[in-house]
Amino acid sequence: MREYIVTEHPDFPYEEPKPQELIRCKDCKYYRDGDCWHEWDNDGQIYYQSVINEPNPDDYCSRAERKEE
Repeated sequence: MREYIVTEHPDFPYEEPKPQELIRCKDCKYYRDGDCWHEWDNDGQIYYQSVINEPNPDDYCSRAERKEE
């Protein structure tokens, strides 16, 4: 089941709000081993950084991307 967040943009109240998919940590490609690991590019060097320590599997954030099935 997919969930969505619908928000209005405060600067553009006349625009139709667009639903944005809510992705839970447990369904996110960055959720590994109980942490949230994001890939960063630092002048051509790729490294991973924990963004959220010990997130609950049902948590969610704006950086989430659904993992490939």
